[in-house]
Amino acid sequence: MSTLALLSCNSSPDPVDPRFVDPEEEVFPVKFSLLLKEEVYSFPETRGIPPLNIPEPIAVVRGEDPKTLEDLCCQIEYIVFKDGETTPYRNLTYTREDLDFGVLSDELPRGAYEFVVIAHNSSSVSLQGNALAFDRVTDTFHHAFFLEVEPGDIHEETITLYRVVSKIEFVSTDIVPDDAKEFSIRLDKHPCLLNLSTGHGLAPEEQEPLFTYSLTEYIGSTDVTHAFFTFVPEEGVSLTAHLKAINTTDDILRERTVENIQPVVNKILRYTGRLYNSSHSDDEFTIILDENGEWSETIENELGD
Repeated sequence: MSTLALLSCNSSPDPVDPRFVDPEEEVFPVKFSLLLKEEVYSFPETRGIPPLNIPEPIAVVRGEDPKTLEDLCCQIEYIVFKDGETTPYRNLTYTREDLDFGVLSDELPRGAYEFVVIAHNSSSVSLQGNALAFDRVTDTFHHAFFLEVEPGDIHEETITLYRVVSKIEFVSTDIVPDDAKEFSIRLDKHPCLLNLSTGHGLAPEEQEPLFTYSLTEYIGSTDVTHAFFTFVPEEGVSLTAHLKAINTTDDILRERTVENIQPVVNKILRYTGRLYNSSHSDDEFTIILDENGEWSETIENELGD
């Protein structure tokens, strides 16, 4: 979790972002400072995760120093809506290269506003109505709140940024065969859009996302983890994953379907079982939810043979 402190109006503001265009009406300064609380840690490290444009998540070690905003996130989205409007009054992205990463200064006319702040590790985003689309879902923190900007007021508020992702893992109990080439996870629908106001995940209507993982370097290994992040949809919405392992001649080694996957915010949902070798039975995974550092828990599920 993160805290967001707000100061405005009569205080002496920092320089306003040069990308802002001064409106004709009188404006008043606002300032947001983003801080991480000491209990915020990164996701545990996994093997087999697809390559990203950011480093692998760092394994949680008991007694390690807590992470800062800059440790966990490389971009911040700052989006502001005037009351009742659907087009953003502000829509800006800040990166670690920006001066004072995590400090947002603005000047706004008198009025009521909805503020949305999102910290994440994706390389690009795009606004789609009241949702934000990411090139890849990563560890993400979010908060939306309303504020009245009035002349002469001084706002000193602490706002908490909440982690809005779950991590889904499939862990093998069988050995990766000598001729294994690739393991894939195809989702019927992936909630890869983030509702700006609620922080819930939304799935595009026409979408069959596919995550692929090379098995070449894991030949002869077991306990290999294939993982992906997902935003969490509204309660009662579940995911279906189609798992497939193929060999070097593109023949199917094993294929199975896992239904009723229900992501939980700030939790790792782990399925363990046979992923690469055929079996006479095809029982369900076993799901386990265990504790990992300052993450609340990991849900463990056994897939069976």
